[in-house]
Amino acid sequence: MSVLSRLFRGSTQSSRSYVRLWAKKRRRELRYSNDLSPENLFAGMMLFLLPFGEKDLKGIIPPESKRLGFDASEHYSGDASLFELGCYMYFHLDLWLYQNRPHRRKEVSTIFADGFIKLFTQALKSRDIQALFDQRVSKYEELARTGVDGKTYHFHLEQLILRTRDNKLPESYDFEHAPVVIIDAFEHMGLIIELASWEKGMIPVLLKSVETMCNLTE
Repeated sequence: MSVLSRLFRGSTQSSRSYVRLWAKKRRRELRYSNDLSPENLFAGMMLFLLPFGEKDLKGIIPPESKRLGFDASEHYSGDASLFELGCYMYFHLDLWLYQNRPHRRKEVSTIFADGFIKLFTQALKSRDIQALFDQRVSKYEELARTGVDGKTYHFHLEQLILRTRDNKLPESYDFEHAPVVIIDAFEHMGLIIELASWEKGMIPVLLKSVETMCNLTE
């Protein structure tokens, strides 16, 4: 197993989304590579998005609940949802770098941001990705500076992802005055469980992997 494979390991199921297919192709290429180039590091970080909407939640969500629409992955596994999740993931990465590796923050954050904007511009065929990415990240950072609790971040992340149902393109979002999207309770609960499962399982591993990468390259 290569250095990159150990840094960014994970498993996913098949999907038709552009980003998922791109990431799985790059994962196969990284399997035997020890090249810690910016392109490879970005590809490795993107692998942490893939479990969302594909994770096996058997034992957590009863089968009968899935039949009632509890399984959020049915409507929120497209590239538009992954875009919102990726903006949130970048915020956590950039904050960790600021707090723990400030001398590497610009370098690593730029690798992520530049690659992310390019990838999702291609995936979503939209010219607005740069502006939307900047908006999301700046608002998450503003929330962090005000010292709000995690519930506030999660509320906005949920609302942003709800707006991407069935791969609807991301749009500008007013964090203060946007109307609240209300959907079926089973579906909403399924999305909350999906997000909580992904964040608990992926964000700490991503940050640990980036820490290892920083140690290897210093």
